Amino acid sequence: MTVVKKPFRKISTKYLIWLIPIIALAFLFFGFYIYKLMKIESIAINKEISEKLAEEVNRALMVWISEQIKIGKTIAADPRIIKACNYPQNYKIRNNAEDFLNEMHDRFPYNENIPVAIKISSGKKFFRKINGKNIPIHNGNFFMDTVNGATIGKCGTDISYIPPAFSGKDHFISEVYPSILRGNPIFVI
Repeated sequence: MTVVKKPFRKISTKYLIWLIPIIALAFLFFGFYIYKLMKIESIAINKEISEKLAEEVNRALMVWISEQIKIGKTIAADPRIIKACNYPQNYKIRNNAEDFLNEMHDRFPYNENIPVAIKISSGKKFFRKINGKNIPIHNGNFFMDTVNGATIGKCGTDISYIPPAFSGKDHFISEVYPSILRGNPIFVI
C-alpha cells in the first residue's frame, strides 16, 4: 500500500487561492459600476454639449437669414431693379439692373442665383432673347437672373414664394425644394 502524500501548501497560498478571485470580482464589479456611472454622466454631458451646439448653430443661422432678408430688401429697393420691373422689355434698363444683380451675386457667391420675377397681367407675355432663343416671359416668370439666362422664363405663380412677393409681403422664406437650376436642395428668401 502506498500512501499518497498531499502536497504541502503554505498558508499564504491557501489565502491567495481565495483572495485573488475575490479581488478580481471586486475589481470587476467596481469597474462595471464606474462604467455605468461614467456612461450616464457622459451621456448627460454629451446631451448638454449637443443642445448648446444646436442653440449656437440656430442662432448663427437666424442671424444669417436676417442678413439675407436685408440683402433681399436692398436689392428690391434698388432703383435699377424697380425701373426694370416697370419696363421689363427695355433692354438698356433691364441690362443695367442685371449688371447690378451680377455685382450682388459676385459679393454673395453662396447664392445659387439672384433672379427677379415679373408681375404682369394674366394672359400677357413678352419675349426675351437668351442665347439666340426667344424665351416667353409670363406672369411670375423670372425675367432677369445671375446665371447667364439659365432660369429666364422659369418659375411661375404656382411656386410658393411668388404669390407672397406679388401680394406685397415684406419677405418670405420658402420650404426646401430642389432648385430649378441644378436640382440642389435650396430655400428662397
